[in-house]
Amino acid sequence: VIFLDSALLRNGSDYENGTYAFEMDVYSPKPAGTPVEIQIAATTAWNAAWPTGRHTVYRALTTKTNQWETLRFTLSQTADPNRAAFNTSVDRLIVLLNPNSTGSDTYYIDNLKRIS
Repeated sequence: VIFLDSALLRNGSDYENGTYAFEMDVYSPKPAGTPVEIQIAATTAWNAAWPTGRHTVYRALTTKTNQWETLRFTLSQTADPNRAAFNTSVDRLIVLLNPNSTGSDTYYIDNLKRIS
């Protein structure tokens, strides 16, 4: 799990409605089809358990093993039902590599970017 306070984020609805998307270079030791998630959230609304303060979740699947590739993330789920209240205060980006699993694998990430 990686937490980033990010200037990439200005308005969560811009990502939810597809105006912007995320791309990131990933090197994964796991087989093709391993999920990688990005969650965006607002620290001002993050005061309780999931999904409070989490705006939306974006997902991509790897297609390579032990190689670099560029993943483009698509909307996977909306999180906090009250997310409209903090659309313009989204300031945190969370990267989950192979979420809901345990292990000691080493992943590499680079070039996280906003695309339109």
